[in-house]
Amino acid sequence: MNARCEPIRLTIDAAAEAERIAGSLRAQVLKRLRRKGLVVGLSGGVDSSVVAALGVRAFGSGNVLGIFMPEQDSDPESLRLGREVAASLMGVNLVRTKLAAFVISSFLAGVGGALFGSYLSFVRPQSWDLILSISFVAMIIVGGIGTVWGPLLGAIFVAGTPTVLNHYADSVPFLQHGSSSGGLSITEFSSIFYGALIILFLVLEPRGVVGLAGRAIALAQRLARGPAIPPSTPLPSQQSA
Repeated sequence: MNARCEPIRLTIDAAAEAERIAGSLRAQVLKRLRRKGLVVGLSGGVDSSVVAALGVRAFGSGNVLGIFMPEQDSDPESLRLGREVAASLMGVNLVRTKLAAFVISSFLAGVGGALFGSYLSFVRPQSWDLILSISFVAMIIVGGIGTVWGPLLGAIFVAGTPTVLNHYADSVPFLQHGSSSGGLSITEFSSIFYGALIILFLVLEPRGVVGLAGRAIALAQRLARGPAIPPSTPLPSQQSA
């Protein structure tokens, strides 16, 4: 006998629940704590962003201060959603901000291309090939997607790698030495190296070098604080007293 199990659906009125939680926050903060706003520590994930959103609903965007915590170890998708939720409910127009970022970046790319063409005194399509596109992608991913310092660090790394390889080409057996035809060229090896780095960082550390630096700093801070000391057990004489 096959019994058909109907799924149990949890029906929640999101707007009513949000208003109920906001009312409870107002009652606790305004009446009991006698404060007019909140300070919310943001870890970058969805959970703290939802708390910030409820605080904005209760007290307004001008009375909620969000502070990004130094240790952020959330899933990349959770980080993206959390920041968008927090930004939109704190008065940031996401569509206009993303459009402005796209327009500004396109303008800067156009200026860079114009300066490059002026410097060379000629322009040819072969100057912007697949290798250059891979280099740009490597700059962003290796440095850190969604970070301020990531593309800058990635650009320094990607631009400096061919120079370093060219300097130490004689010490690497599979690279071309001078005018010899054997081995990989600097350009070919750089492309393979960038591709491997893109795969590694996407799989292991999507936040790139900036994420690795953040993990290293957090680890150094934990080591500096030392292990947590458990509370000491009172002696039998102290317990009887």
